[in-house]
Parts: sequence; C-alpha cells; structure tokens
Amino acid sequence: AMGPPSGGRMVISRRLQSRFNLINMTFPQESQIKRIFGSMINQKLQDFEEEVKPIGDIMTQATIELYNSIVQRFLPTPTKIHYLFNLRDISKVFQGLLRAHKDY
Repeated sequence: AMGPPSGGRMVISRRLQSRFNLINMTFPQESQIKRIFGSMINQKLQDFEEEVKPIGDIMTQATIELYNSIVQRFLPTPTKIHYLFNLRDISKVFQGLLRAHKDY
C-alpha cells in the first residue's frame, strides 16, 4: 500500500550488476541422463553379486520414466507451486542407490 509508484521495482546499478554472473543451461537429453546416472550405478553394482549387476540400466530407465510421468502428471498450479521438478530429483534417487551396501 505504501510502495513506490513504480510498482516496487528497484533499479539495480550497472556497477552492482557487473558483480553477478548469469548461467543458463538447457535440460540434458534423456540419452545424456541415462549415460551419466547409468555409468554411476553400473560402476557401483560391480561390487555386488552377479545376478544384481545387470539391473543398473533397468533401474536407470525406470527412474527416468518415473520422473517423466511425475513431471507430466503433477504440474505446478497456484495452490501447488511446489510441484517443480528438476534434475536434482533424479540425482537424489541415485544418491540413495549409491549408498547401498552389498552385504545388506
């Protein structure tokens, strides 16, 4: 109610702007995601029993498919703005998988 007439936007000086960096990256292709996470999980599974070793690619594919279906199903809305998913969500799944120990 008592904001500035310009709508609350403050001009940031060029001097201050020069101290910041903007980095923009496109989302990786599915084949790149498979290669990154598949390599990590397959390397981890080399320490496990022979019957467990081949499931690395299957787990990677299943995780990516689950991620894609969640992104399509749970779209952000004004009441559910927390429905924003990114590569960090996939990495959290693999962080848990990489903590697995062959004795358990």
